[in-house]
Amino acid sequence: MGGIGRWGWLVSTVAVLAVGALVLARGPAPGPAAAITEVGTGTVQVSPDTALVQLGVMSTGPTAQSAITRNDTLMARVEKAIERLGLPGSDLETMSYNLYPQYGYGKSPSAITGYNASDTLQVTITDLKLVGQVLSVAVGSGANSVQNVQYEALNQNRALVQAEAEAIAQAKAQAVAAASAMGRSLGVILSIQEEVPSAQGPFPYNAQTSFAQASPVSPGSQPVSVTVTVAWSVR
Repeated sequence: MGGIGRWGWLVSTVAVLAVGALVLARGPAPGPAAAITEVGTGTVQVSPDTALVQLGVMSTGPTAQSAITRNDTLMARVEKAIERLGLPGSDLETMSYNLYPQYGYGKSPSAITGYNASDTLQVTITDLKLVGQVLSVAVGSGANSVQNVQYEALNQNRALVQAEAEAIAQAKAQAVAAASAMGRSLGVILSIQEEVPSAQGPFPYNAQTSFAQASPVSPGSQPVSVTVTVAWSVR
């Protein structure tokens, strides 16, 4: 019995040592890697490169056909005047065409007293110096409605790249300061997320009272922004 007891003690001792060695080999469970996350925003002013001008002609006549004929004649005159400035016909697009009756009220039943015809044209202008001239010749040729002048920056790629660089630089400066305060330094970038506003919208311009003469039309500029969230490791 004594011999068996000694062997049992020896086996138990070996088992305990093996378990201890396994625990030492594994060591403590690693904690989450230290990281610093910062947000930066970059903004660049961009100038428009395209103008969209919406103008129209409205005519009346005692019959539907007379209203349409008069309106079509005036719009054809407006389009030719614009094309003489050097704009191709492909940059002129009909946006709407309407015909509706006029009623004489106060009678029962109401009687049709005439017809209104209207035609709205959108002109795409890439030479912004021509915007004022387009408005002037259009009104001078018969256009009696200017609904909107809208400026757009169709090519924003360069501005977006520059804004992104500024955003990352801002986030990094903040991360360096935070790491320095902890007595650490930045490591590698762990992740980066970028947010670009979906609507880098048009440049609005109210042309209702500005089209009587070919005066300069100033489109101004528009901010293009990029926001980034960047995470760095620290060492």
